[in-house]
Amino acid sequence: MKPVAPTRTKFSTKYWETGEHSRFTNTQESAVNYSIIASARCAIHQLTGINNDAVVEQVLAEQHNRLADDPRQTTYEDSPLPDTPEVRAVTDQVAAIMHGIDPRLEPSPFWAHILNPGESTMYHAHGVGIYPGVGLSWVYYASFSEGSGDLIFICQLNEERVFHGIRPAVGRLVIFSANMPHMTERHAGEGVRVSVSGNYFLPMKTTLDVMSGETTSKVSEFCG
Repeated sequence: MKPVAPTRTKFSTKYWETGEHSRFTNTQESAVNYSIIASARCAIHQLTGINNDAVVEQVLAEQHNRLADDPRQTTYEDSPLPDTPEVRAVTDQVAAIMHGIDPRLEPSPFWAHILNPGESTMYHAHGVGIYPGVGLSWVYYASFSEGSGDLIFICQLNEERVFHGIRPAVGRLVIFSANMPHMTERHAGEGVRVSVSGNYFLPMKTTLDVMSGETTSKVSEFCG
């Protein structure tokens, strides 16, 4: 029997762009969009002052240093993130936003992600096993062309699997729960799709205190 492709629910790829989201201005005066994924949510920022062309060039210079040689691994499309002023302009803004959510968040590994036409990224999550604890993941898009792959979040609601798509754009930063399973659609566009990703986690003691109710964290608002 031919498998039936999963269908998306009312959470469409253009959901957050339709105005059905909340907007507020944080202390850095940057507008933020929140997109609801079931009872969880992700935050969408538009970063400015980034030399995206330089970031793309520097990332592609390291693309031969894949983090995994096996194409069955989710890190096959990943490579080391160059330590350059242009890349730090991205990670510094990300750090400021993360510490605005919770100053106790600590950075975990950062990496570059490269998708060529025909490639996709497998279903995975960042917060299970390797990086235990309560945390947030992020992705910043330095290059994107129409059809080069939406970011797809997947969650289970009772017996129904929900697919929630976010449309990337150059300069867009998406922050989401590190435990949220996700994938990238197949690159059916033109050119190379380059993004920069990473994680921030609360220290383990803080995580245990959050889970026990001894303290609170805005990170929990992303987790549903």
